[in-house]
Parts: sequence; structure tokens; C-alpha cells
Amino acid sequence: MISEIILANYDLIIKDLQLIEGQFCKMYSMNTNKGKYFIKTYPLEEEGIKNEGYVTDYLLNNGINVPQMLMTKNGNYHVETAEYQFHVQQFIEGEILALNTAPELFFEKSVNILGQIHNILKDYKGKLKPVLGNHFLDKSAINYLKDHYIGRLYEETKQDDKMLIISLEERVRNLERVSAFVIDENKLTYSNSHGDFHIGQLITDGENLTVIDWTSAGRTPICFEVIRSYVYAASECKNGVIIL
Repeated sequence: MISEIILANYDLIIKDLQLIEGQFCKMYSMNTNKGKYFIKTYPLEEEGIKNEGYVTDYLLNNGINVPQMLMTKNGNYHVETAEYQFHVQQFIEGEILALNTAPELFFEKSVNILGQIHNILKDYKGKLKPVLGNHFLDKSAINYLKDHYIGRLYEETKQDDKMLIISLEERVRNLERVSAFVIDENKLTYSNSHGDFHIGQLITDGENLTVIDWTSAGRTPICFEVIRSYVYAASECKNGVIIL
């Protein structure tokens, strides 16, 4: 079925199709008569896929390493079926580093590329929605998230996963610290950006970085992306503790 859809929309003949690991969706690598590509599927309700091809095209034209999305024969960057939607993109050779395993050189390169993304996307004319929504720093939102982690902590205690328990306990403590402050979200600096920038969204070939997965692209507080990219990459943060 997928072979017929790919042929009808992209004029590609699949020679080999491999399902690869995906956390929230099905992903495939495929060899075709015109080279190797990557397929990523999304639920029909995911809206970000509709902007992704336009954002990545803009970034490519401004010198940022991102996968190139293939346009369909009808001039679209994605395809909708009755059950799901998907896009086809350039296959990037390289590896994704595990959480909290970034070497020093990776930090320097990832920080530079994040700054370049913010600088370039500030002039992007397409409409990008807020990543975090409204009132994301309200006490009620913080307490809701804290209750969520307490619930997870209760369940994980039964499994005796000590490392995860330590991480969840620290997350609860961090939220308790945050709840003691009043942060005016309107005073934060916002930028058009990736929306979910971290070590798991970067493919490295040992020298260059390619930023993948632009479905969450939108307006987001810059400080949040900087903090997230650090705590997902740094070895000292592997237990959920931010070292100052």
C-alpha cells in the first residue's frame, strides 16, 4: 500500500523499505530508483507537518543544515491518507548521540547553530504558532506538572528503577523551586525557532550537524531552548540535575 502511495505522489519506486525506531510515530528508511529517503508518519491531527517543508526550505536557502523535504507531484510537502499523514525527506547519513553524552566540540557547534537558527528565522514570513501556549508558567500549570511527576514516581517505585526514581525526584524538587518564583512570561525574549531543539534532534557525521524534526517549529522563549539543549546533552545532567 505504501509503495503505491509513494509512487503516485512522488514518482519513486521503492526497492527496499525498513521500519526504524520512532518514539511517537512510525518512521521508515527506503531505497528507491532515485536514491535513499526517509519517511515519517504523523497522526492526522498533527498540524506542524503542514509548515515543516516551508520552514526547512527557508533554512536550507539560508545555509542551515536540515533535511530537504520532497515536494509531491501536486506541489505539497506532505501527503494525507484516511488514517495518517506523512512526508518524504532526504536521508541524512550519520548518528544521533545518546542523551547526556555530548563531547565539548558538540556543545560549541550546537550552540552556534541554534543562534544561527534564531537569527535566520526572525525574518521568516510564514505563520508559526507559540510552542508553549498561553500561561505556561502559571502556578496551576506548574502544580499540574508536579502532580504528574509524583504520579510517575509512585509507579516507578514499584519497578525499583533507581536512576529514573532519582531523576523524577529531582524534577519534582525543581518544580517546587520554580513555583516559589513569579516569572512574567511576557518579559521573556521569544524567537521563531525549532521548538524542540536538543541532542536527539541533531545528526552528526563527526564534523557537521544536521537539525532534524521541524514539526514543532514555532515561537518559543529562547532561554527555554538553550536550557533544554544543555540539560539533554551534558553528562552532568543525566540524573535531571542542573549544575550551576
